[in-house]
Amino acid sequence: MAKISDNETVKQFIVDNFIDDFMEYYAIALNETDLHPEQANNEVRNAFVHLGRYLSDSKTNSEDLNKALDHLRRGKRDCLKIAIISKTENLHNYIQSIEHYEGVSLLAQKYNIYKFIGKRIGLYIKETKGQPVSEELTSLFEELLKIEQNLLDKYNTQKEYRKVTRFRRWGWKFVKWVIGILGAISITIISTYIIALVVPDGKLAEWTKSILDSLLQFIN
Repeated sequence: MAKISDNETVKQFIVDNFIDDFMEYYAIALNETDLHPEQANNEVRNAFVHLGRYLSDSKTNSEDLNKALDHLRRGKRDCLKIAIISKTENLHNYIQSIEHYEGVSLLAQKYNIYKFIGKRIGLYIKETKGQPVSEELTSLFEELLKIEQNLLDKYNTQKEYRKVTRFRRWGWKFVKWVIGILGAISITIISTYIIALVVPDGKLAEWTKSILDSLLQFIN
């Protein structure tokens, strides 16, 4: 039977490392992907298995607390990795949408996204070699959040910028429409003037009738 002190130790462990720490990263992954991270769930299950072993015999299984902590840390990294992947994909799609609807080029932002993909792969390689990457993964995700916020501030909240852009676009369409109408009117006036010069007085109706007769004969 577990001692009261062992129970308190495990309770405090759960509060500090699972509730106050791990669940924050789990929530980030869930928020970004709308899916429960399966691998992180596996790490949590393994962590609690070790906590159960510790409670069964804290002296014999004294290392199980550290093993449980390692599983939670791996779970945190899994949550960060899938959150980074999802955020990168969403940002790439968002940048394409901005370029399409706003008519702007965001080459610098695209370049940053590709750099982040390279950094992410580099961190995965470091992790396979047993090197610590948790802080770097956290920093990488925070950088992606900054890029997202900058884009939202510029293209989602600056309504005046969008109003000016729309006004310019519709203004130019209106100008082209007016120019087209004025051009048609000008051509009509000039054509009428030329016909008046070429066709003798009193012969306009006869001249028009002869042109229509020629067209009808051609059609037939």
